[in-house]
Formats: sequence, C-alpha cells, structure tokens
Amino acid sequence: MAGSKLSGSKKGGGRLDEIGGYKVLPVRFDSSNTESATHFIYFKQHNNNRDEILMPSSRTLFMYNLPADTSERDIKRLFQGLARVARV
Repeated sequence: MAGSKLSGSKKGGGRLDEIGGYKVLPVRFDSSNTESATHFIYFKQHNNNRDEILMPSSRTLFMYNLPADTSERDIKRLFQGLARVARV
C-alpha cells in the first residue's frame, strides 16, 4: 500500500456484509500510477482460548486478506476516527 491512498467504505447504511463469521470491509485504493481499485479485507473478533492481558478478546481483531505491503501505518490510518489502534 506504499504510495497509495486508502479508504474504507460501507455500503447499505453502514452495515458490513458477513461471510463465514467474518465482516467484509471493502477498501478503495487510489494510487497516482494506477486506477483506483477495491480490495476486500476480512476481519472478526479475535477469540483466544486463554485469558490474555495483552490481547483481550474484546479489544482484538483478527484480519486477513491484507495486501502484502500493508504497514502498521496503513492499518492505523484505516481505523482512524473509528477506533484507537494500540498495537499491530
């Protein structure tokens, strides 16, 4: 996502689609050297089997289908204004 501008988008009144227990977040990438494209990121609440102090289930997400060049900064920017990202 280096050199790209990204933005999450919700369709249909702010509700996200759900597939197999994962929420589907369409993310639009606008880059100066390519046309804009939509990529889909899947996420759900992280459920661990033990009580984790550093990763409590109520405050932790499991995400996949992130582009290979996704940085911590990109993830923080994606959630900017929605949630505080403490650690990636």
